[in-house]
Amino acid sequence: MSKNNSVVKYNDELYTLLNKISVSLSACLNKKSIAPYCWYSNIYAEKLLEYCYGDEPLSFPISLDKIENKLKIFTGQVDMKDFSNDNIKRPNRKVSQLLIEKNPITEENEVIIYVDKSIPTLQKRYAVTNEIAKYILHINDKKIYEDYFVMPMLPVNSYDLIADIFSIFLLIPMRVFVNEFYEYVKCRSDKEKTPISTEEWIKYLAERSGVPEYYVAYGYQYLRNCAYWIYQAWTADSEKIKEIKMTKTELKEIRNWISEEKFNKLKYLLYQLE
Repeated sequence: MSKNNSVVKYNDELYTLLNKISVSLSACLNKKSIAPYCWYSNIYAEKLLEYCYGDEPLSFPISLDKIENKLKIFTGQVDMKDFSNDNIKRPNRKVSQLLIEKNPITEENEVIIYVDKSIPTLQKRYAVTNEIAKYILHINDKKIYEDYFVMPMLPVNSYDLIADIFSIFLLIPMRVFVNEFYEYVKCRSDKEKTPISTEEWIKYLAERSGVPEYYVAYGYQYLRNCAYWIYQAWTADSEKIKEIKMTKTELKEIRNWISEEKFNKLKYLLYQLE
């Protein structure tokens, strides 16, 4: 078991999970394709949510309270102009701020995420999730907290991009996405028999997941990459598997995640293929 080096003390089970997420997702930076990273984001987002939800099934909208409570994270709304940081030059980067502060009573470190009170409610959900994602990625890096966390409009380094993708899978878990999409397409096919546009689905998904349409549209590409990875795992021949650089371990993980029977049931509606 890894040595517990986090700035906030967790039980061994949770710390081991958070550390594994940090190490595994950071290692994906060495991969040349985004598809496997999306797959691992899906796997670890699901593992974290299952830990936070316990016996309760995952459903939309994902409860950030459950994640915050397990990770001992507190959130508050403030005027972000009250915060100063020499490393931040532009106001459009200051949507939210994560700080590690010592509780004066318990003398233990606490994670506090401050979100600008002027931004819309749905954007606050994404901002908080983005801060949580970065916190997990840097779970053992104490120096990172000296520079705070910010949510830039455009990623400026690899960890910004990692946090963006992991945030999407925390707010829109792949398994919930697949089930929701299946039911939506099935309903439209059975009753209305009308085509579904991507824009229409994104709007519906944004309403169901409690995420702004901008981030759903942005994250939809990551979800598509993960869906592509799943499809190839169950349909591609050995040459194709080799071409897309899917390892035997990844192939096994995907097939364990969704059985061939379940995949075949969903294939026609989700992938529009017999």
